[in-house]
Amino acid sequence: MKKIVLSTLLAVGLVTMSGCGTTTKDIKVASKTSPKVNLSGYKTFAWLPVATILMDKEKTYEGRGFDVNDYMESKINKELLNADKTVSQTNPDFLVTYIFGADMDAMKEKVDDEGKEILKNIPQVGIVAMCLDAKTLKVIWVASAEADVQKGSTDEASKARIDYAVSKMFSNF
Repeated sequence: MKKIVLSTLLAVGLVTMSGCGTTTKDIKVASKTSPKVNLSGYKTFAWLPVATILMDKEKTYEGRGFDVNDYMESKINKELLNADKTVSQTNPDFLVTYIFGADMDAMKEKVDDEGKEILKNIPQVGIVAMCLDAKTLKVIWVASAEADVQKGSTDEASKARIDYAVSKMFSNF
């Protein structure tokens, strides 16, 4: 099952994930519902395994003072419950998973003080959340959020950025 989810995530071709910090201006969010699906018909859900990917050759990633995966799963649960969905481990209508990743080695084109385009290391973090039909395992909904890593941010600022990203991702669910 985990291989199906991970290969589906790769097939969807969504972005590498992004970060935690003090503002939300840089957070880019996108979501898409399958055109053949009416999400209101899906009432119950269960969780699939989640994945975390960290690309950090130089070992520059700073961990958080809280479990980011637990926090994200809790936030996603809250969003789904607010959308009148119910957890059901025995006979769910749909399955939920996400992948969280950080690329501390990401390079971006930036304009320097002299107006020249240069490549600069700007670490990126992001989330891809996905819901699959429990019977067919076809993707019914997918969303992504990405941003620059905000180095030196507090845990509270990181949580606020996660809250913002997940709320925006699930706003049309």
